Amino acid sequence: MTKEERQAALNEVKVLSMLDHPNIIEYYENFLEDKALMIVMEYAQGGTLFEYLQQRNELLLEEEEILRFFAQMLLSLQHVHSKQILHRDLKTQNILLNKKKEAVKISDFGISKFLSSKSKAYTKSDIWALGCVLYELVSLKRAFEAQNLPALILKIMRGTISPISEDFSEELRKLILSMLHLDPNKRPDISQIMAQPLVLQALMSLYTDQGKVTCRRIPKSLSNYSGQNRGRVSRGSSITSKGSAQGSNSTHEMEASYRHSSTSKTSPLQSRVYCWGGGISAPHLLPLPSSDTHITEVSTGRTQKAAVTKNGRLLLWETPSVGAEPSMPGATGAGGPAFIPRYLKASLPSPLSIYNKLALDRESEHVEEVHSFCPVQSLPLASQAIAMVAMGTSHAAAIMSNGECYTFGSNQFGQLGIPANGDNNMPTRVLSLSKIAVSMVSCGDTFTVAIMKDGKIYSWGKAARGRLGRLDCEDSQPAPVVFKDVGRNVMSVVSISCSHGTTLLGMRCT
Repeated sequence: MTKEERQAALNEVKVLSMLDHPNIIEYYENFLEDKALMIVMEYAQGGTLFEYLQQRNELLLEEEEILRFFAQMLLSLQHVHSKQILHRDLKTQNILLNKKKEAVKISDFGISKFLSSKSKAYTKSDIWALGCVLYELVSLKRAFEAQNLPALILKIMRGTISPISEDFSEELRKLILSMLHLDPNKRPDISQIMAQPLVLQALMSLYTDQGKVTCRRIPKSLSNYSGQNRGRVSRGSSITSKGSAQGSNSTHEMEASYRHSSTSKTSPLQSRVYCWGGGISAPHLLPLPSSDTHITEVSTGRTQKAAVTKNGRLLLWETPSVGAEPSMPGATGAGGPAFIPRYLKASLPSPLSIYNKLALDRESEHVEEVHSFCPVQSLPLASQAIAMVAMGTSHAAAIMSNGECYTFGSNQFGQLGIPANGDNNMPTRVLSLSKIAVSMVSCGDTFTVAIMKDGKIYSWGKAARGRLGRLDCEDSQPAPVVFKDVGRNVMSVVSISCSHGTTLLGMRCT
């Protein structure tokens, strides 16, 4: 080894021994062998990010995948900077991937430098390098390329890069340009980047979605079972790789089983709760603790599903733990995504109050945040009374007292239900729903679901991962499309909740 190589190896050992992060290549030990310094590190089976991008054959990555990679890089770089270390050599060749090519691992700390000051100004060089990596993820080519070194330096000094494809959101394009700003003082630091709504959502997804096991099975309707087996979910059908449902679990067969059960000795269900999205492509009937459970309101988040009953109890649906016995309630052999209903132990006397949303029963535990807002009138919403409003990640919807539905915000995936492209800051009526009055509406991350006065259900926007609850739709659907009957002949909708990519629909017997 040359003196420079030995110094770089010793420096890497020193730096890696100080770092401990899931997105940084792990250091195990070092030893001398035949006068050579051997460093034992974690093995990344997926190769480098550079190789992964080269294998794309100019097929651009989805923005969601780009942000998933980028969020992991941000977290790892934040950890490095917290140790007063500059990486100084961030590039796609030094970013490794795991076997499934889902997790990134920052590597090669050979020329990293320890900072003597806590000033954030010194970390802006790593921000610029990370901006170059982000540009390469978006365009599949380097931000700065030239035939020789002087020409490359000239391009970097001028900050000239090729335009970014408009297939990506304006927020992402602006973020890249800000990270590549010629003036280091005008580049955002890591905390400012993490605070961007676009990045914040990707960061949240890492903690909820990374490493999860995707379930593609749908259990049978609960109404098929007798009272003593009510809590069990049996073997059902599965969804094929093409997304079509097989077996006896289609929505129509669910309805048939319900009508059959209402005439049998088993008590008919008073309420029903359907769920779709998050990988479930068709409306999936969730089990209830008993047939007389009366649901009044439902709510869903990224990972949680809940409902409030008529007597003021909070009902949660859980997935069974891995390795559960097949005989336990809700476990399946080969059926589908199993959900076990359970009541929250503490009764909530007023479940919809601002206090009990925090599950606090005693008045001394009540916590209330006070914010100050400045009201602004928005035409045409100011011209008549608003009956309901729903907020999504980047868009919103409002229902007027006469049943008209208005939407505004981002229309990147057609979630506004109007022909306009791009953002629309002016509330615009959804003309496709003008024939029948709208009674309820809910907004997810990139989609919208509306309930009409006659009970029909419409959905529109991004269709990926079952957001629209339609097996025959995989692309974005900018125009509202009506659902096939989901309990409409025997049930009426009482509540709907959309959050991220999931929808929860509460119905009761008419």
